[in-house]
Amino acid sequence: MDDLIEQQAAWDDFAEEYYATEQASQLPYVADVLSYLQQTQLLPQQLLDLGSGAGRFTLPFAQVGVRVTAVDFSKEMLAILRKRATQQNLTKLIVTKKASWQQLVQESQNIPALWISMLPDITAQQMLQISRLVTEKLLIFRLTQVNDPLLTPLLAKLALPPERPEIQSELMVQYQTILQSEFQHSQTQFFNYQLTEELSETELWAYLRDYPEITSEKFEWLQTKIKPKLNQGRLKSVLDYRFELLILER
Repeated sequence: MDDLIEQQAAWDDFAEEYYATEQASQLPYVADVLSYLQQTQLLPQQLLDLGSGAGRFTLPFAQVGVRVTAVDFSKEMLAILRKRATQQNLTKLIVTKKASWQQLVQESQNIPALWISMLPDITAQQMLQISRLVTEKLLIFRLTQVNDPLLTPLLAKLALPPERPEIQSELMVQYQTILQSEFQHSQTQFFNYQLTEELSETELWAYLRDYPEITSEKFEWLQTKIKPKLNQGRLKSVLDYRFELLILER
């Protein structure tokens, strides 16, 4: 329980920064996911958005007429969401609830359609517990890959942590494996993007100096590999992103 309280406090403190980062994203996955669900007639008329955050998906769902119960354990995230819903005249379609996934499981309420996007630190066994609340449809959406053609293999060669350790690409496979016996139908849709990012030499070296588990020897080795790739003191990288949407139906 103490860990949960600490996590809530951390997300409360991080809420404004998280929302700003979310707004700055150049990846159009929210619109693409919504379009896909509409075109395939898989978008529920009503759903619960677990781990809604500041409304990344809650608001777009409501904009097309879906009634959404937005659940998050961070009161500051929900405060941002409510403010945005008011600004967009969506308050009649959105209800907010401050709760963790553990509380939902304890309440044992029936949830016809459940949306889970980017919810961190949920093991396959925990997802199984959550799934048993669902009476009709469970939709799980995660970022499963970010690949930098230059840095990713270099960091791996030095046995350094990946740039985005929270991605945990194997989780979606684990979810599908453990949930397939609980649902009659399942399908996966992939959303792939490329994004060009550019760093100055100064920004790049500052980033790598502060990299987890870096040593002076590893930093110097990285410099020798990266310097030939610089163009007028800048490094341009084309990053590959992959998102997965797992849809399960009773």
